[in-house]
Amino acid sequence: MKQSTRPAHGDSNARRRLGEKLRQAREYLGLSQDEVARHLRVPRTALTNIESGQRRIDALELKSLPTSTAKPSVISPETKTRVLLRCPPT
Repeated sequence: MKQSTRPAHGDSNARRRLGEKLRQAREYLGLSQDEVARHLRVPRTALTNIESGQRRIDALELKSLPTSTAKPSVISPETKTRVLLRCPPT
């Protein structure tokens, strides 16, 4: 039996939720999409699509986010990780 190549509905919801958390964390840290996109070495439009849930984020991109989205002199690595994994209050 042939498997569908379309993502399951739950996958797109999960992608949207993750993208929203990443956007909130980026904004909370005061970083622009351009700054994060440059660090990830992706076009800003790719980051826009990740944040909106239209593009999957690959494991290497996700792994580099905690170090790419903080200003080292201000935020500790532990705090960066916590911020990225939990939405800050709005």
